[in-house]
Amino acid sequence: MADELPKEKGGFAEAMMLEEGEEKMRRLEKAASDLRAEMEKDAEQIRALIAAQPPTSLLGYLWSQFFMGVLRHHQDGRAEAGPAKDIIKEFQFVLEYVHACGVHMKAPLPEASSMRPRRKNCMGFASD
Repeated sequence: MADELPKEKGGFAEAMMLEEGEEKMRRLEKAASDLRAEMEKDAEQIRALIAAQPPTSLLGYLWSQFFMGVLRHHQDGRAEAGPAKDIIKEFQFVLEYVHACGVHMKAPLPEASSMRPRRKNCMGFASD
């Protein structure tokens, strides 16, 4: 995720440093392919986390995270700077993603139960 640095050599940055040519194009295509595969894997994990949540519990958790972020923004003395735009953007992104996943779910919605660890993972993906 965000705190992990790429471990492989030959990524996008290294490919961009090469002179124009076939080798540069080959490395850029490989870097793009690797990135796409990683993003698809992460997206599948997020969809599985969302699908496992009862909608009311998931929305309640997301709202609580939003309000805690806004309160933290105000407690840090940044209230004078205006609304917490980054928090609002992240929350909007998460809601849109959850909506998109929910629209395409074919399985019945799960019953309410102890889902806190999964909800926490879902928000962790969003902040990365």
